[in-house]
Amino acid sequence: MTSVKITAVSLCAVVCLASLGLAVPDAAAQEIGQLKGPDLVVEHIALHAMGAGREFTGLRVTVRVRNRGNGAAAGCTVALYVLEGASGNQGHQTKTMMATGAGGSRDLHFDLGGTTGVFQGMLTAVADIPVTAHPAGKIKEGSPLAVSGPGGPPDLNNGFTVIADTTGLNLPIVWKNPAAQ
Repeated sequence: MTSVKITAVSLCAVVCLASLGLAVPDAAAQEIGQLKGPDLVVEHIALHAMGAGREFTGLRVTVRVRNRGNGAAAGCTVALYVLEGASGNQGHQTKTMMATGAGGSRDLHFDLGGTTGVFQGMLTAVADIPVTAHPAGKIKEGSPLAVSGPGGPPDLNNGFTVIADTTGLNLPIVWKNPAAQ
């Protein structure tokens, strides 16, 4: 009976130490610029006028996604969520982003037609959104906030939200994500 207890305790200790090793991120992965694998971040959101001169037809939102990791990122889905303040209208659009090498970036354009030139509301851009068969997104990223779970480390820097009011402002307007710096 004693040997069974010792074996059970030893097995438990081995399992605990092994899971601790999985949960503690590699120290080198936490150093800035030393991320292992891809790491997508929304670098900025920009609003541009569509149309020319007095032929205003709507707004174009440009979302720049940068891979700040040291590995290539496969293609993924990027979403723009829109909530208009005055009307309460809400919606979202998605675009497919092509594969992006380490240090590279991609611009994705989302058109908001039907606006009168003034936009008041909230814009949220999210890179590598969950899609069918990929509930945590398609790309396993080397995030510096690596606390392991069943699907690997979570990635908490893929989104960026701005509250916009273009009243009386000249376009384009660019909001830079401080988390991308």
